[in-house]
Amino acid sequence: MWTAPGRIQFPDDEIVFQTTASLVERGSFAIEGIAHRTGEPPGRPPGTFGWAEGRDGRRYGFFGHGLSLVATPMYALARATAPRVPFAWTRAVRSDHFTFHAREARADWLHLMVSLTHCFVTAATAWLLVRWLAWVGFSGRAALWTGVAYATGTAAWPYARTFLSEPLSAMVLLAAAVAIAQAHALRGSRPGAADRRLWLAGAAAGFAVHVHVLNLVAWPCLAAYALWPLGAGPKGQESKGRFFETCLKRLAPMRRGLVGAALLAGLGLGLVLLGQWWRFGDPLETGRFGHYSAWTWPWTGLWAQMLAPGRSCGCTRRRRRWGWWVCGRPCDARRLRRGWRCRCW
Repeated sequence: MWTAPGRIQFPDDEIVFQTTASLVERGSFAIEGIAHRTGEPPGRPPGTFGWAEGRDGRRYGFFGHGLSLVATPMYALARATAPRVPFAWTRAVRSDHFTFHAREARADWLHLMVSLTHCFVTAATAWLLVRWLAWVGFSGRAALWTGVAYATGTAAWPYARTFLSEPLSAMVLLAAAVAIAQAHALRGSRPGAADRRLWLAGAAAGFAVHVHVLNLVAWPCLAAYALWPLGAGPKGQESKGRFFETCLKRLAPMRRGLVGAALLAGLGLGLVLLGQWWRFGDPLETGRFGHYSAWTWPWTGLWAQMLAPGRSCGCTRRRRRWGWWVCGRPCDARRLRRGWRCRCW
């Protein structure tokens, strides 16, 4: 929170903020949009970025609504405290900084509070990473310092300053991985609890596509992780003929958890398709209507990720040096080798 800007910096973020405000104020996904030109591609009229007209004639943002739902408590808290906080608090953001809204005390306070959402999300992600590494068998020291390195030496920190979908996507997908790891660990002693962990993983995977529809590409990875124990049978020539039989036997105690997880994940995806049909008349239409589809050469994208201002890896260079200095003092090479030894592989 020390480095949080306290304002909405990108037009994508403003569209998501407007959706959050609409959910709390009116119980609707409809928004006003940004009046001036921001991120429209060439040929598109000004003021059309981030939304598309729905079947009912209203404007709907085409970004995932999961972040807007998660941020509603922050908006509600900001709205409740706006009349009571000291006036100076609402002027925490300098007046010469660019914003997408008209500057006034209440609007500034609402944007400031909601923009802090990812500070908590990123902290939760680092904690989940530590928990996941501990569940799969890494030492506590290795898990803890990996969490510190993630929080201070990766793009997680600069992205925590934004209101984009990436931080929440990381948290939700990592939560699914933690639940799967817990299910594997509890399968032998507490099969009922293991099934419930798989259900949580399925629910997290289903919610992930509400954060960003492209999180769907992580589903095969999560499914393979959940099914990993099926292929961990005895090795050798004699086991090859009984491989499928062994897999089916191992699948039997997991069937209840896997079916529930698949149903919950499918429910999440079905709600996304239903929402897109309800807004735009087509379950496969996100609202972009092909206007924002373009090919980016991989090297161009790589250089942008490395050097672009605000959200690139280059922004974390100083923090990486600080993080490695902190991690390096208590962790010499011998300790790292011992700490990173994993029991599960």
